[in-house]
Amino acid sequence: MTEKEKNRYILNLLVAHVVMYEMPDKAFVYDLSRWCDDENKNECGSPACFGGWVGRIPFFKKQGVSVEGGQPFLKNHTIKDYSSDVSDFLFGDSFMFLKSSYAEKFSYNPMLSDRQVILNRIEKVLTEMLSQ
Repeated sequence: MTEKEKNRYILNLLVAHVVMYEMPDKAFVYDLSRWCDDENKNECGSPACFGGWVGRIPFFKKQGVSVEGGQPFLKNHTIKDYSSDVSDFLFGDSFMFLKSSYAEKFSYNPMLSDRQVILNRIEKVLTEMLSQ
């Protein structure tokens, strides 16, 4: 990763952290199997929903991220897997939008909301980026 890419990832992680920090837990349902629904923007599928929210944030939209069928998508890019490619493009980590695993939730705290799982992921990747 170049210094320019690293700085872009760090900025994107910081913006995502602010947005997710301000978002209420009730924006995340506890069904981990769905993307953010285009028709009902306040009902989504936990960490996967983060991908749907990212495509609605103007800061990320300016970078070419959109939402198609509730999933994050990169305009003018050839990609095979929407979520991992968008996540890698924005954050330098292809696993940011994956649904949380049992082990991940319980390694922090069994009572974590899915929004808090996303915040933990962002903080972990950000810490790793800053230590490089």
